Amino acid sequence: MTSEVRVGASDWRQGRGYIHTYICEKIASSTVGNRYGILMILHELGLEITGQTIDSVSVSNPQTGNRFTLRGKIYHENWTRTGLVNNQQ
Repeated sequence: MTSEVRVGASDWRQGRGYIHTYICEKIASSTVGNRYGILMILHELGLEITGQTIDSVSVSNPQTGNRFTLRGKIYHENWTRTGLVNNQQ
């Protein structure tokens, strides 16, 4: 688990916020370009993927037992960074 993200936050809402911000930073730096990349980041952070829908990813933190769902355009199964960049132009 990386020290850049406070995955072990006591409040699941705070933890979810940290994770979402971290993923957005990875997208902005072109490190992540699609949903698969996001899933890999979550795995590298030590989070377990507990479910996926067309537009969300549910995770569990085995260290704290906290569970939460990440929702939004970047968690859509067909999302790509290229599509995000093209939509902003």
